[in-house]
Amino acid sequence: MPASVPFRVRGYKARALNTQAWRVVSFGCMFSSCPAWRLEMKAYSMDFRRRVLRMCDAGRTTREVARAFDVSESWIRLLKQRRREEGIVSPRPSGGRRHGHFEPEHLQRLERWLKQRPDATLESLLERVKRNMALNCSLMAVCRAVKKLGWSLKKRRFERTNKIVRTLSASG
Repeated sequence: MPASVPFRVRGYKARALNTQAWRVVSFGCMFSSCPAWRLEMKAYSMDFRRRVLRMCDAGRTTREVARAFDVSESWIRLLKQRRREEGIVSPRPSGGRRHGHFEPEHLQRLERWLKQRPDATLESLLERVKRNMALNCSLMAVCRAVKKLGWSLKKRRFERTNKIVRTLSASG
């Protein structure tokens, strides 16, 4: 691919550059079966970072260095600030795993509540979690915890449903 060819991916415009490494990442939509797309930027290499800083140390302005390497001026300023304050030029760790609110003890307690009242709604479980466990979480967090325990959201009720049933035939 040539050095600076623009391309489009579902509404995102990006440039594939030899100094920047763009990566298209696919992830599933939460409420549909269609895949979604987003662009994820890889961190600049250590060699590239050192070359940028060498040019800055040689007396070139931030704007000149940014134009020479086709990076943003703000990134160069942040890189210089990080070197000055922390003595580090390596990229910060990106992303990381998000942990849920519910520890194993909380999950056991939630399962006991579900066994006591299998027809409990998520709203009632959320109220009980906030009151008894002192956890500040969302309705979706409770939903994920219930699913993690293997419970479905639709519970079969054990009481008789209220139906109006035709007792006489229409011809009678």
